[in-house]
Amino acid sequence: MASDIKLDKQELLQALLDTVPGFVWIADATGCLRLINREWCNFTGLNCTCARRRAKTRSPD
Repeated sequence: MASDIKLDKQELLQALLDTVPGFVWIADATGCLRLINREWCNFTGLNCTCARRRAKTRSPD
């Protein structure tokens, strides 16, 4: 149940970020992306789905 709540919060945050009319990205201390919004994807030309999947699954060494 806790993982379901966490997923819902992440989805809500992503939906909120995608409404921002500017670039939003959050990176950790190593520079790995953790969150990005649609405007950032449009500007960089990267596929949002792939970039977001990589941002969620990458972990620092």
